[in-house]
Amino acid sequence: MMDASRLRTTRRDTDTLLTQLSSLAEMAKERSALDVRAPSVSDWSVGEQLEHLRRSDATILDALTSLDIDGPRQGSPTLAGRLVLFTRYIPRGIGRAPGATQPLEVDLDSLPRGLADVRQGFAALASDLERLALCRATIRHPALGHFTAAQMLAFTGIHHHHHHKIINDIRRSNEQGL
Repeated sequence: MMDASRLRTTRRDTDTLLTQLSSLAEMAKERSALDVRAPSVSDWSVGEQLEHLRRSDATILDALTSLDIDGPRQGSPTLAGRLVLFTRYIPRGIGRAPGATQPLEVDLDSLPRGLADVRQGFAALASDLERLALCRATIRHPALGHFTAAQMLAFTGIHHHHHHKIINDIRRSNEQGL
């Protein structure tokens, strides 16, 4: 029997993620805003923040779609991973993005489509939420340990929120001339 609470939480996290991805794809269409920087907030521009999210989301999506749902649990989140999931908060300036998710090159023309494609991939996963919510197999995060599929979906939304706040602060700093 499916734990209804776990399914509700996974569905909520997935719905939030899909809404965030729609918003990010729209944001990426604002071409003039993508080059905006605020070194006092982040070394990355708005476009680089979005490209980082696109890259990390594509990596997570690949891991989720290739996950052996019936496979064994390979580990658990680290203490930091558990804290992120519990508080639904990522502190700024603590971690570094893994190399594969660094926004080394940003194609601003294809960024909106790339984010929309990632959203489409996550939307396709929504048809299998019951299995994903129950899945005990894990995906390894380079810094935060092993997450179940449901935990990884929650983390992805938390990660989006973290970068959305940074983007808002970059924009605000730029408007204020800081």
